[in-house]
Amino acid sequence: MDIRQVIVSEVALLLTVSALGGLFGFISRPLINRQFEQVQRRLVPPGYAYRRFLIAAYYIRLIFLVVVAFCLVSSVIVVLTMSGAQGPSLTMSVRWYLVGLLPILWISIAIYSLVFEGAAGAQATQLMGLQVTRGQVLAFRLKAIVLSLPAVLLIESLVVVFALGLAVWLLLICLPLLAALAFLAIGQRYRILYPSRPLEQTQWARLAPRISDWAKLARFPYRQTRVTSSQAFGFRDGTVGGLFRRTLYLSDGVLSNTDWRQQDALIVYLFARDRRLRLAVISNLGITGVMIAALVGLFLAQTTISNSAMAELVVGFGLFLLVITLMALRLVVNFRLSSRNNRLPFYCDRVAAELTGDPLAMMVLLNTLNQISGGYMGAANAYFSREPSQSGILSRMAQLDSLMRQPGPRAPWAYQLVPSMGPVYLGPVPLTIPYEQPGTAPGPVPATRYPVSVPATSAAPMFSPVPPSPAVPINTMVPADSAGWPGGDYPTLK
Repeated sequence: MDIRQVIVSEVALLLTVSALGGLFGFISRPLINRQFEQVQRRLVPPGYAYRRFLIAAYYIRLIFLVVVAFCLVSSVIVVLTMSGAQGPSLTMSVRWYLVGLLPILWISIAIYSLVFEGAAGAQATQLMGLQVTRGQVLAFRLKAIVLSLPAVLLIESLVVVFALGLAVWLLLICLPLLAALAFLAIGQRYRILYPSRPLEQTQWARLAPRISDWAKLARFPYRQTRVTSSQAFGFRDGTVGGLFRRTLYLSDGVLSNTDWRQQDALIVYLFARDRRLRLAVISNLGITGVMIAALVGLFLAQTTISNSAMAELVVGFGLFLLVITLMALRLVVNFRLSSRNNRLPFYCDRVAAELTGDPLAMMVLLNTLNQISGGYMGAANAYFSREPSQSGILSRMAQLDSLMRQPGPRAPWAYQLVPSMGPVYLGPVPLTIPYEQPGTAPGPVPATRYPVSVPATSAAPMFSPVPPSPAVPINTMVPADSAGWPGGDYPTLK
């Protein structure tokens, strides 16, 4: 098998997986049309329809990746058969073929993403109350694809050097530059994708010292805060970006519709969420790194064993143990990070309530985010939850209510009603008072954690799964029709 045949095979593979990417991406069109139809018929709220669409899109993407992986593995087997490769050594044609697999995979995923956004991205975003065009959504996705390029080039440089047997010193030239670009793209991702301004240049500049104080109390590596526009293409609550010292991103929609108590709860919630997600990522990367190192050791051991039958037995048994161990460790880590009250939303709720000493503010914040985001809740959402957002909020409020009735850290204002743009009830009990700008004077951020105190509420829980009161639209960020239905009638793209 010569180089010309390698190029022909890679072009055929590229065309195949690209066509699959376009096909799977276009499948999202009937899915979003169905969700729009149900919203317009008042069968589901827009936020719930948006989350259902995301769940369906997740499984479509997963199936697409499995199919592409099958195509790549099958093509490698065919190339190995055609080249007549025997033993551990590979012919140069096979090595060149392996070099081209990662770019082919990246291009197929990019095509899938662009087709997906073109077919359904703009309509899906309209379920969140944002009026965007296909051009804006495609430009956003294209920027995200370009931001992934440095990491792809970094991995590809390693593949090229080791697959083609080039001098390792070449990595000393390209590796630092590509690694720096990859880290820069990861650290500045949100700033590049979402237009934002420094907090000090907005009307909420007074909040900057308060955020710094909460970061010190939480021992969070905080750098700065930037404010995004909830009316532009982007998130509506908040998130955290950056590799080392983090940047906090807050939506102007949340800041303009919340008092200082809810803002404190959101800030600490986002700190806890970022720390928890990084712990999961680092744990999985660490496990993967150990497994890869062990795998390299097995192959090195194979080269030192003269008996080929023994070498195949050692490597085969070692690979089996590696796969089993990797799966077991990942399951244990993920179970510890996601079981029961350690599930990401419940864990972050608990951390925010304990550090701020204000579980009541966290309860009200959940409802505020639910209204602002049209029922999706963004960063505060239980990821891929199949239950309606209202049921998820009730479950989380039940946990916070239980936490409030146990001894724990409490702020001096912990049992005072929370200013809110809309009424919030826990069962029959009101939790809020009307919020009027500029709001009440903020209490001080504690220098140390609040001391544990005896709860002032009764031991019997107030929570009961009674039908909640109708949602009240907050300002105008979630469009409402004449009947008060959040979302209203959304235009369809021509």
